[in-house]
Amino acid sequence: MKIRAGAVPEHFFYPWKVWLKENKNWSWEEFPGGSGAMLKDLEKGNLDVAFLLTESAVAAKAKGADIEILKVYVESPLPWGIFTGAKNPIIETGEGRIYAISRFGSGSHLMAILEASFRGQEIHADQWLEVGDLKGARDALVTGRADLFFWEKWTTKPLVDVGDFKMLDVFPGPWPAFVMCGRTDFLAQENVKDELLQDFQQVCDLAKELKLDLEKMATEISENYGIQLSDAVDWLQYVVWSDGKYDENQAKNIALDGLLKAGIIQN
Repeated sequence: MKIRAGAVPEHFFYPWKVWLKENKNWSWEEFPGGSGAMLKDLEKGNLDVAFLLTESAVAAKAKGADIEILKVYVESPLPWGIFTGAKNPIIETGEGRIYAISRFGSGSHLMAILEASFRGQEIHADQWLEVGDLKGARDALVTGRADLFFWEKWTTKPLVDVGDFKMLDVFPGPWPAFVMCGRTDFLAQENVKDELLQDFQQVCDLAKELKLDLEKMATEISENYGIQLSDAVDWLQYVVWSDGKYDENQAKNIALDGLLKAGIIQN
């Protein structure tokens, strides 16, 4: 049996890429469109497993998605960079800004709402611009159609390095970054969940092992994802991969509270 998995094309999943070289019972597809695109393919039966932003998985589950949240994959919170176009004169978030988001209900949407609420402000319907992915956000910010975009700090920094974006600040997510989810009917098959969790634990152990040689792994991350070596080192010192023992229910409850407060889901 082949396990069909999906994830965003980001450095968080490098341990999986290393592991998959020796383990052919998984296929791996990258989704630049993020958690929303993966959820659609889970629903269609095109994917068996997906690594989703915690908030996206919790929101989807609350809205009736036929998925199970199995494990926390990345324990450290996602550091959401707040970006604007390099030529945009704004220097901070504030009233009247146009926010680029990958999709409504996404992390980029939710984090903008939470950041504004911490400032005691509300973002109105006419301030959103749906752009699909990072490529769409680049176009929107460079052309000035949008002012702000929330996306993972180190993934987006290459656009700062080439002069397309500038980063105004970093907004840390309030919960662990990524969870592993499975399609319910797939997980109901005999022995599937046990096999899946065994493989997951192997990757967690490998991630810990790879991180012991920080310089080597930083070089590989830099070469594979177009991140400057110094940024790869900084990220590796920040990121915490799961040891397989993190309580996923705790992560779900924290994210659920945030989603309710932001109005992404309703009681």
